[in-house]
Amino acid sequence: MGYDPHQPQGGYSHGFQPAGKEGDETPPPPPPSVPGGYEPTQYAGPTQYGSPYVTPPPPPVYPEVASVPPSVGRYGIPSVQPPRQSLRWLWITLAIIAGVIVLACGGCALVGFIAALKTNADSTVNDYYSAIKQQDYQQAYSYLLTDTLTIQGKRISVTQGSFVLIAQALDQQNGPVTSYSITSSSTIGGTATVVVHVTRSSGLAYDVYLQLTQIDNEWKITQLDNI
Repeated sequence: MGYDPHQPQGGYSHGFQPAGKEGDETPPPPPPSVPGGYEPTQYAGPTQYGSPYVTPPPPPVYPEVASVPPSVGRYGIPSVQPPRQSLRWLWITLAIIAGVIVLACGGCALVGFIAALKTNADSTVNDYYSAIKQQDYQQAYSYLLTDTLTIQGKRISVTQGSFVLIAQALDQQNGPVTSYSITSSSTIGGTATVVVHVTRSSGLAYDVYLQLTQIDNEWKITQLDNI
């Protein structure tokens, strides 16, 4: 067998080269599996710095709880709102109570108004006879609003001067007034009628009928049949 200078050396047949040599086209073995069951999607091979690049594991995935709007049910069905209670009877009850209170207050105001009219008329009579008892006849005349006076059944015209003279004459005849008391009183609108029981020092006792009229929120004696 002759030597052929064009025959490849080394004892290898044409077209075969051992693995790991330059020009070897056999792919490298896959990288070892990563603990935890994760395997990289692709082996990148050596980088220019000589270390392989491994894809990092993805972050853990937690189950999500879907939020349900308050007006929609969990399965997409609108939730049923409870029926709203009617406040009609409450307002009716409050209106009735308010009406009763108004009527009661109105009644109290009317009674108070009548009582005030009566009290004011009686107060004027008390002030008049208090001045008579003290023989202060000029002060007593200030409560009168009349130009006539009935004495012992006789109707006479009076002024302040004549009223003082008549009162003094009665004191000399029957004695001064020692006591008096209101026995009855009635008020209708702006008019009042008061009866006073009068006692003099001589023992004489009689009733005096007085008529009063309210003028500018003030009660005046407009008629009387004795002093």
